[in-house]
Amino acid sequence: IVDGGHTIPIATEDFKNFYRMSNVQNVVVFDDNPTRKGRVDLDPVWKSQINNGTLVEFFGCYQGVFRGFSLGKFLFN
Repeated sequence: IVDGGHTIPIATEDFKNFYRMSNVQNVVVFDDNPTRKGRVDLDPVWKSQINNGTLVEFFGCYQGVFRGFSLGKFLFN
């Protein structure tokens, strides 16, 4: 479960750290994304992982206006 910093640089580093600790059997849960109104929009961090081929998204869901989570899996070559 990635529930760390709420800035783009810190969330990006969180993903790098989790990737290094993960394997093909792990599922990634990213807290506070998506949201309709958040402290910061973390969607670019999630989308960058998908766009660079590091992550595949299963789904994302809103939990009210300020909360949500996304579920995916890291991809390994």
